[in-house]
Amino acid sequence: MLDKFLWVGFPYIALALAVVVSILRFTWKPFSYSSLSSQFLENKQLFWGSGLWHWGILWVLTGHLVAFLIPRQILAWNSAPFRLYLLETSGLIMALLALVGVVALMVRRGSSSRVKAVTTTMDWVLLCLLLLQVTTGIDTALRYRWGSSWYASNAVPLPVEPAAAEPPARTHPASALAAQDPHPQRVHVDPADPLHASGALSRGSHLLLLAQAPGGDLEPEGPQMRVRTAALAGLVAFGASLMILAVSVDTKLLGDNSGYKPVQPIAYSHALHAGELKMDCLFCHTGAEQSRHAGIPPTSTCMKCHEAILNKAGTKLGVSDPSPEIAKLTKAMKEGRPIEWVRIHRLPSHVDFPHSRHVNAGVACQSCHGEIQGMERVEQALALTMGECLACHRAENQKLQLNGKLPAAPTDCGACHH
Repeated sequence: MLDKFLWVGFPYIALALAVVVSILRFTWKPFSYSSLSSQFLENKQLFWGSGLWHWGILWVLTGHLVAFLIPRQILAWNSAPFRLYLLETSGLIMALLALVGVVALMVRRGSSSRVKAVTTTMDWVLLCLLLLQVTTGIDTALRYRWGSSWYASNAVPLPVEPAAAEPPARTHPASALAAQDPHPQRVHVDPADPLHASGALSRGSHLLLLAQAPGGDLEPEGPQMRVRTAALAGLVAFGASLMILAVSVDTKLLGDNSGYKPVQPIAYSHALHAGELKMDCLFCHTGAEQSRHAGIPPTSTCMKCHEAILNKAGTKLGVSDPSPEIAKLTKAMKEGRPIEWVRIHRLPSHVDFPHSRHVNAGVACQSCHGEIQGMERVEQALALTMGECLACHRAENQKLQLNGKLPAAPTDCGACHH
């Protein structure tokens, strides 16, 4: 019960307190963060420390918020290596900027006698907590690669598939993380909520000045201000351009065959058979329940249905088939030769993926093959990387732990690499 409160309820309480206290401080005690500001005492080191800190931490916090709101979309974004490396690299650069910034702020607090005079114990507590947050965050991102995928699949509530007509729900990873021994993840996560709940971050209330009308209390525009504004705008534009490039350019690494959509010898439509006619996948791929491979159905399996359809319509087999594709099928049947389908999904030889284990565990075909029931021509929907497999296994283990069960999806190397 205590773990569920600390990991499910308290984070939302802390976030609400951070927002409410900041607004109250801005409204009732504006001079507590303006007249006591150390900006008037020493500004040179503050420019480099505060500038790097704010530029870095705002990008990092925005990334955390986006992954919290749409974790599935983040995992889908990371399925393309170029997009994954772009997100990880930019996030690490911004985190390092924030680290340099907070260290510079601490050096400034301890080296300037005038700044020391207005420094309180809470200032040092806040700086130490921020330093701990940044260093453990960088350590977690590097240790549990890829950090963004780990966070989206292990540290945020994941959407649960809706049952019947019920609205989608979100499961909390409280039990999953709280049940672990002390790890860098917990060292990174545990201090964050008290940090927000304490109101220490309410010194950032001056950001609310941005909501005031032009001509108010904002600093007058000057040459230095214009240079800083242009630099910030250029940085934002550069980052946005990289993101647009990541979406528009289909850059892949060796072995990534996502999007591969070859022409088959017969234009078999999964959209018709699996989608419109609701045929079960196991009707054709009979090996999926019992063996490592799902298997490709023989021509005789196809003719079980199509011969019955022709007979019902009063058409003799091979005389006046209803479509050229069916004619190809019946010709192959008469000649006793198999259809030479073009293989699409192929894992490396050092990877062991048993279909039977996944199918019998209730894993849907769409988890790996995409929305197959809507494909006119089958394509490889996912990159089928190790990261995708681990993210799926970790998410499944979270669901099991939240229901009081032991993890069943292995994440050790030997499970797939014998």
